[in-house]
Amino acid sequence: MGSLKKEKYQMAISKIGAQLQLENIEVNLNDDIEVRLTRVGRRIYRAYWKKYNLRPLPLQKTGGRWVRFQLWDFMNIFGNAIYMSAPATIVSNLIRILKS
Repeated sequence: MGSLKKEKYQMAISKIGAQLQLENIEVNLNDDIEVRLTRVGRRIYRAYWKKYNLRPLPLQKTGGRWVRFQLWDFMNIFGNAIYMSAPATIVSNLIRILKS
């Protein structure tokens, strides 16, 4: 890693650490989240519904490629597919937690 990249990385980590120290975040399982699904994620979504011989519900698109789920629903559908070194189901492993 170049020195400039390393410096930016360290600055980003310190900002995140400072934010985490300043506030606690409470999340309810009924809260809505937004994610951007990868191809693997979309495949898992379709397979989840196929397992029950049901047609997949349309994804709730919120802008761009972001889609909305209730947290408990997301965990139920994708939980088994999210583990160390698993193929990415969401872009950049980024989840937006929407404030209630």
